[in-house]
Amino acid sequence: MVVRAGVGLLVVSGAYAALRYIGFGDVSGSQLPLYVANKSVAYAGLALLALAFLAAPLGRRFPGLAALGLRAHELGRAGLALTALHVALSVALLAPTYYPALFDESGHYTTLGGVGMLAGAVALVALLAQGRTPVLAPDDPGRARLTRLGALVLAATLVHQVGLGWPGWTTPGQWPGGLPPITLLSALTAGAALALGARR
Repeated sequence: MVVRAGVGLLVVSGAYAALRYIGFGDVSGSQLPLYVANKSVAYAGLALLALAFLAAPLGRRFPGLAALGLRAHELGRAGLALTALHVALSVALLAPTYYPALFDESGHYTTLGGVGMLAGAVALVALLAQGRTPVLAPDDPGRARLTRLGALVLAATLVHQVGLGWPGWTTPGQWPGGLPPITLLSALTAGAALALGARR
C-alpha cells in the first residue's frame, strides 16, 4: 500500500510538473530528469508526510481506509526518504539559472529567498530529529496527534514554500496553462495538515 501510494503520488505530481513546466511552460524537455523531476519528488514527499498524519483519522472516518492507520509510520518513512532525495537534487540545482526569484542581481539571496531556504533547512533538521515517525506521535499513532516537531516540520515547510514561490502566487494570469505553481500546492498541503493537527 505504501509503495503504491508513493508511486502514485510520484506519477501524478510528475505528470503535473511536466505538463505545467514543459507542456505549457517554457522549460526545455532536457530538464525533465532533474529540475522537473525534483518538483515531483518534493511534492510527493510532502504529501506522504501529510498522509502519514491523516492516516488514522481517515481510517476512522472511512472504514475502507482503515489500513492506512497501520501504515502511518511507513508513510512517514517514505516521505522522509523522498524529502531527503529532494534536498540532494535541490543542492545540485541551486543556482540563479534555475531559481532566479531567490537571488538578487548580485547573485546573493533576497530576503524572502533567504528566509525560505532557512525554513527549508529547519524543516529538514526537525524531520530528522523526529526520527522514524516524522509527523505522528511515536507513543500512539492511532491518536494521530501532531507532535511539536511534526508541527515544526509542517510550519517550516509552509514558510519554505512561501519563500520559494510567493511572487508567482500573485499573478495567476501568468501561470502556464492556468496551472498553480507546485510551491502553492505544497503550501496548501502543509497548511491543511497543520490546521487539522492544531484542531486535534
